[in-house]
Amino acid sequence: MFINVLDAHESLEGHGVSTMVSADIAQVILCLRDLGLGMKKISREIKVSRNTVRRYSRSGGWEPYKRTTRGGQLSGLESWLEAEFIKHHGNCDVLRQELKRQHGLDVHIRTIQRAVKPLRTRMVASALATVRFETPPGEQLQIDFGTKTIMIGDAPQKVFLFVATLGYSRRCYVRAFDGERQGSWFAGIEGALQHFGGMPRHLLIDNPTSMVHRHNRVTGDFRLNPTFEEFLCYWTLSVIACQPARARTKGKDERNVGYVKSNCIAGHTFTSWNALEEHIAWWMREVSDVHRHSTTNERPIDLYDRTERASLRTLPERPPFHTERHLVRVVHQDAHVGVDQNRYSVPWMHIGEQVQIIVSQDSVSISSGGKEIALHQRASGHRVTTSNPQHLDGILRRASRPVIQLPNGLVTPIYRSPKEYDIFSGGSW
Repeated sequence: MFINVLDAHESLEGHGVSTMVSADIAQVILCLRDLGLGMKKISREIKVSRNTVRRYSRSGGWEPYKRTTRGGQLSGLESWLEAEFIKHHGNCDVLRQELKRQHGLDVHIRTIQRAVKPLRTRMVASALATVRFETPPGEQLQIDFGTKTIMIGDAPQKVFLFVATLGYSRRCYVRAFDGERQGSWFAGIEGALQHFGGMPRHLLIDNPTSMVHRHNRVTGDFRLNPTFEEFLCYWTLSVIACQPARARTKGKDERNVGYVKSNCIAGHTFTSWNALEEHIAWWMREVSDVHRHSTTNERPIDLYDRTERASLRTLPERPPFHTERHLVRVVHQDAHVGVDQNRYSVPWMHIGEQVQIIVSQDSVSISSGGKEIALHQRASGHRVTTSNPQHLDGILRRASRPVIQLPNGLVTPIYRSPKEYDIFSGGSW
C-alpha cells in the first residue's frame, strides 16, 4: 500500500505537478498520514512544506486557494459608474472629471478604463448586434450610392454608382452618374421604378443632406429636404431613414453596392461613358438578375417574376420630376463656362460677363440679361467640352500679314506697333 502511494506520487512528479498542491497531492498526503508517517517525513518525501502537510492533515482534504480581495478606489461605485458610462457614451476622461467633482476622488484614467472594460465590451457588442429583417413582397426598396474610380477613355474618372435593391427578391438596379447630387438621386429612383415596372410601399434611405435635413439620433425623428418631399408627393412614395451612422439597416443594398463594385466594375476599362452604361445594362440582365442569391437560394429574377412583380403598386404614367439648379458663372476668355467640371460654349461677345445658368437633368441653359444665349445637352462624365461652332463666329482671326511690294521685286511685311494692335482689338493704350 505504501509503495503504491509513492508510485502515484512519483507519477505526479514525472508529469511536472509535484510542486503544485493539487487535489491529487492532498490525497497522497492523507494516505501517507494514514500509513503512520510523520509530517516531516511526508514533507520530505513529496517535497512540500510541513505547513502544507499540516493544513491538509487537519482539514481532511483539498481546498482551493482563497484569494483575498482588496477594495479598490472605485469599490461601491459600480452602479454609478455604469450609469455615467452610458450617459457619456463611454468617455473615460469625462468619468474621471465627474468622479473628482461628485465624489472627490482623483483616479487615474487607466483605473477607470479597467473598471469599465466589461461595460465597453457590452456596448460594442450592442452596436454590432444585428437582427435580419425580411420584408414582404413589394414592401421596400433600399437605395444608396457607391463610388469607384474607373478608366474611361484615357483618363481615370470617379463614377458615382446608384444602386437600388428590392427587399424581398433582392433584384437590383444600377445607374452611373458623374456626381451624387439631388438630381442624381431623383433620376436614379425614377430609373429604378421604370426598371422594376412598379412602385414599392416605401423607400429605405440613408441620411444624405440632399434628402434629409436633420435626423435626431435619440428620438428617431427626421426632417426631409423640401424638394425631396415634393418628389415623394409627386410619385406618392413614403420614406424611412436609417438611424445615423447605422447604414447596415439597409444591409441588402449595402451588400449589392459592394457586389456592383467588385463584380460589375472591377478590372474593366471603357472607351466612353456610353460604353460604361451599356456594360451596366448588360451586367444587370445577364449576371445580377440570374445569379443564385446566397440567402434566398433563388435567382432574383425568378423570385421577382413569381411573387414580387404582382405586389408592386402600379407606376403612374407621368414625366420625370422636374428639378433645376440655378448657377451664376463668368464667361472665360475661351468663350466657355464651367459647370460640374465640364465646359459649355457661349457666344464670344459675352466674354467676361456674368451669366445665369439653369441646369436640369438633361440640359444646360445659359442666359444673359434675362435672354437665353446658349442651350446645350448636359454632358456625361467629367472634363467634357461641349462647343457650338456658331458661338465662335466673328472672332477676329489672324489674317495673312500684309506686305509691301518693293521696286526690285522683293517683298517685306508691314509691322504695326503694339499700340495699334491694342486699339484695333478694342482695348485702350
